Amino acid sequence: MPRFTQIFIILTIVLGIVLSAGCVSQPPVPSETTLTPTPTTPTPDFTNQNSPGASTFTAYPARTKLDLPDEPIGLRLVAGGFTAPMCVADPHDGSGRLFLVDQTGYVKIFYMNGTVIDQPFLDVSDRMVKIDPTYDERGLLSIAFHPQFASNGRVFVYYSAPIRAGVDPNWSCTNHLSEFHVLETDPNRADMSTEKILLQVDKPYQNHNGGTLLFGPDDGYLYLPLGDGGRADDTGMGHTPGIGNAQDLTKILGKVIRIDIDHTSGGKMYAIPPDNPFLSNSSILPEIYAYGFRNPAYATFDSGGSHRMFIAMAGQRLFESMLIVYKGGNYPWNIREGTHCFNPDNDFQVPAGPCRTTGYSGQPLIGPVIEIGHDVGDTIVGGVVYRGSLMPSLQGSYLYGTWSDENRITGNGSLLVSKPPAGLDLASLPDDASKLTPAQNAMWTTRLMSVANNPNGRINAFVRGLYEDNNHEVLVLINQNGGPGLTPHDSGEIWQMLPKTSVGLLSTTASQGLIQAPTTSSPGGQAATLHLTIKGDKFTPSNLTVPAGAQVTLTYDDQDLDPHNFALYPSQTISNAIFRSPVITGPVIATYTFTAPAIPGTYYFRSDPNTGLLGTFTVTAPTGPTTTVAATATAVQTGDGKIVPITLTAKDITFDTNTITVPAGSTVVMTFVNNDAGIPHNFALYTDRSASTTIFSGDLVTGVRTVTYTFTAPSTPGSYFFRCDVHPEMMFGTFAVT
Repeated sequence: MPRFTQIFIILTIVLGIVLSAGCVSQPPVPSETTLTPTPTTPTPDFTNQNSPGASTFTAYPARTKLDLPDEPIGLRLVAGGFTAPMCVADPHDGSGRLFLVDQTGYVKIFYMNGTVIDQPFLDVSDRMVKIDPTYDERGLLSIAFHPQFASNGRVFVYYSAPIRAGVDPNWSCTNHLSEFHVLETDPNRADMSTEKILLQVDKPYQNHNGGTLLFGPDDGYLYLPLGDGGRADDTGMGHTPGIGNAQDLTKILGKVIRIDIDHTSGGKMYAIPPDNPFLSNSSILPEIYAYGFRNPAYATFDSGGSHRMFIAMAGQRLFESMLIVYKGGNYPWNIREGTHCFNPDNDFQVPAGPCRTTGYSGQPLIGPVIEIGHDVGDTIVGGVVYRGSLMPSLQGSYLYGTWSDENRITGNGSLLVSKPPAGLDLASLPDDASKLTPAQNAMWTTRLMSVANNPNGRINAFVRGLYEDNNHEVLVLINQNGGPGLTPHDSGEIWQMLPKTSVGLLSTTASQGLIQAPTTSSPGGQAATLHLTIKGDKFTPSNLTVPAGAQVTLTYDDQDLDPHNFALYPSQTISNAIFRSPVITGPVIATYTFTAPAIPGTYYFRSDPNTGLLGTFTVTAPTGPTTTVAATATAVQTGDGKIVPITLTAKDITFDTNTITVPAGSTVVMTFVNNDAGIPHNFALYTDRSASTTIFSGDLVTGVRTVTYTFTAPSTPGSYFFRCDVHPEMMFGTFAVT
């Protein structure tokens, strides 16, 4: 029996929605939805399934319909030193300030002249769930300023907090929509004691948060797009069986919600706008403005022309989408992925045959006006409708990008521009989905943008978002690492888009130094043969064991249809691989050879295109709990014979002290305790922070393990510098010689 026939037979609803104060998130037990009969009258097809502008799929990756030639642009560096930049917000208060949100939990103020106020405007890192340093979609996701912010100082943020009491402990997080007020004594700082949680959204998985807070330019209400709950395919724990969360109107997940934060009603910390589209049906959550979204992570309002909301929505395996949001609109997920039919039981292929053009309540599915395949990058990154003056030929176009390519190893995102169909006036787009015509939802034409700064025309970075500055010009957020805790740290930057002919264009990687992976092995060890299978996004086995320094021959059996590789790392927080194979698309069997690390310990391997797909790589050798390492300083001073015992502990990629004091010329006997399981550290002493002249460098130690270093302190009193050579940005301190 077809899946949708089963749905119509089995779904009958008795709804019980208990909305606690300020909370409309679903309980851990999925609920069902009330379905009205499908109308018999024909409805227009808004899916764009037959559009010549739609992406095509015959084999992975899906192919984007690209026009030629590429659109050339330039980029100007505005500011840097961030970790994982998420978005930029303008308070519209005439101050010239812009606010940069970093996923790690802070907001900083910057100006277009490059000035950055180092003291964070707001920092919720101590209130957030602990995010995975290698890859995570949780964190501080956005900030929005009240339309009257200049007079009332009200600020709104959306961030991921630990799961709240009463929710299944297996779930991932509780996302908070919170209000803060600016300090009366300092307009550049929020008063962290004023937090008022307006809404809590419980999520079963870490991904698919949505989370862009926006105030409507015409109505002043607060809009919040929300993801479907995460994992994949809109299935699994916390997802409504059969139809998923996005199409279930009793669930808040997979929706765009709209609320009135200037009033309260019904026991909530906000009110419901009186013209929200589903108020006539008490079975439907009143907050819902539109529905049918997978991960609407990037949203913007057109600041001129239409004032419509544009959402860049990440796809599942094959297609990425940009959708224009209309009140009451039903969008395709998970009935469709982009313009194409979708089967959650096999998301590697496009199902054959016809599929629905309407949702389960009979509303037409509103398909994307822009669709791209993974030939131009993995995961769409929004996105602004251009309303600036520097690039007049792009006026009214949608400018956006992709996060990176399928390798996900080094940043290799794309920048793209899509233009509306000739003759379509964006100002004519309706507010309500019921007034939309197929011609108004016709597909746009797409080109790649080439970056004049770089010889290869690429941006050579991970693209993390495109936003408007206070003159409606485009800001591009980038960084050089795939996770919020990976090296290189502080690689997040803000660049302004300019005409290609602008003078002084610098390479987008000019400010980034390369951090080298530690040398851990040399050829010549005994042979080791391994076999690793990947199927259903799982490694078998999940642990590989070899002797230290072994010459490894790995047979890699990729039985999946999507891209994978094998990459071996010293730890989950280091992005420089010990060994990395090319990315291949299965089913295929490949053979790789490499040398195992010479230092015993626990390392880890993963597939770079799917960072959640990982295992442990154990390197064995006979070791005791404590090893004395006979170490000689690079430059040894003559000591006076005095022995100084010191203990230094590494834990959570941090030293337990940032100052060590010893007498000049003393013999230092250091007990070095590495309590970070599977992560290599060492102690190294240098003349200064440049680390160009080594006084002593201890061998790498993979935790959990304790060793003893012995070396002679400098004979000249003064301040020297110590660090861990593997994590120099996070583990360092002053070595004072008296």
